[in-house]
Amino acid sequence: MPIRAGDLREAVTVQVATEQTNDYGEATLTWSDFATRRAAIRGLRVDEVMSAQGPYTVATHEVEFRYVPGLQAGMRLIWRSRTPARTLDVIQITEDTSREGQRLVCKEQVS
Repeated sequence: MPIRAGDLREAVTVQVATEQTNDYGEATLTWSDFATRRAAIRGLRVDEVMSAQGPYTVATHEVEFRYVPGLQAGMRLIWRSRTPARTLDVIQITEDTSREGQRLVCKEQVS
């Protein structure tokens, strides 16, 4: 999956969640920045959404960018090129064999 620099038009920040305990003893998630990348983002068509659909989620976007070591499903992307910024949950990751790039299937969080 060769990635052309001209396709990487969007700015994204990859974030990772850490679980912390608040003053009441409740577990809360705190998000911190993991990596910042330029990305190619495209919305999925209805037939692509149906084929990418997992048992509990619906994919809404496909994201491609250069390889990020340590990237895992469960992280999220903050799509900073949009106003307001949009949040995409990482559902699935596919790497090319040369580790040049990664393709992510994501679900947009709805506020």
